[in-house]
Amino acid sequence: MRTTWAMAASAAVAAVGVWLVMTFVPSGDPDRLVAAVQDHWYHEPASWVQTSSPVNTAALEMALSGSAQVDLDRLNVVSYARSCLVNGRWVPHLVVQGEAGPVMLLLLSRENVAEPLPLDLPEEGLHGLIMPLEEGSIAILGDDEESLESLQEDVTAAVEWTI
Repeated sequence: MRTTWAMAASAAVAAVGVWLVMTFVPSGDPDRLVAAVQDHWYHEPASWVQTSSPVNTAALEMALSGSAQVDLDRLNVVSYARSCLVNGRWVPHLVVQGEAGPVMLLLLSRENVAEPLPLDLPEEGLHGLIMPLEEGSIAILGDDEESLESLQEDVTAAVEWTI
């Protein structure tokens, strides 16, 4: 009986250890991160809608799940907000309305990158990047016609990590 409990306790400790590593240790592979972000765009076509209707506050708060605060006054309309699994982590997925259409934002608080990583999907007419922050990073992906420079500044100023 004691052996069974000891084995169960060992398995539980191992599971918690794996969860801690998956949650708090950055992946470290920039190519894998880029591929995961690009792939995620294909999984949520319903988010890619041009609209003037903002997402409701409760959905935004649920998507952020205490990981970040977003100053909505610094961004155009946030029309979509969900928590999504990207690169093995649950991250806030927001869509803001840009000048040329919807723009996907993934708030990657646990993914540190040393330099901007391009996210281009030319076959879809999209361009973007994963931009490094002091801590974490933010993925931005929008229409080829979208000017991302000013959006990068707005997003950097609007997002504050809370974890």
